[in-house]
Amino acid sequence: MRDFLSRTAAMPTRAGLAPLPSDHVCALLLVPGVSERVVVPAVARFVNIVGTADIYVRFGGADVVAAVPGDVADGTAPTLNPATRQLPDTVTHIAAISEVAARVTLEFWG
Repeated sequence: MRDFLSRTAAMPTRAGLAPLPSDHVCALLLVPGVSERVVVPAVARFVNIVGTADIYVRFGGADVVAAVPGDVADGTAPTLNPATRQLPDTVTHIAAISEVAARVTLEFWG
């Protein structure tokens, strides 16, 4: 799996801060209101998540489930459209859900 950032002489430039194209991309076709789960590759350290509609995402283990939130004031709400995230070692799965049909891609880097 590719590293998130290139390690070149160009690192001090803006181009050096852009991630390389991922060589491990997963795609989901979300049905409205149904949580889907993806296994995180063992060597992945970063993920970029993009959807064609608003998506709610939870990071966790094999039993992680995403739900469209109502009022959640205890810190357990899913993240709306999280974009790029660093993945802790404890995250082995990512779950996503949408209120409408949506396509989602997850790009992983080491």
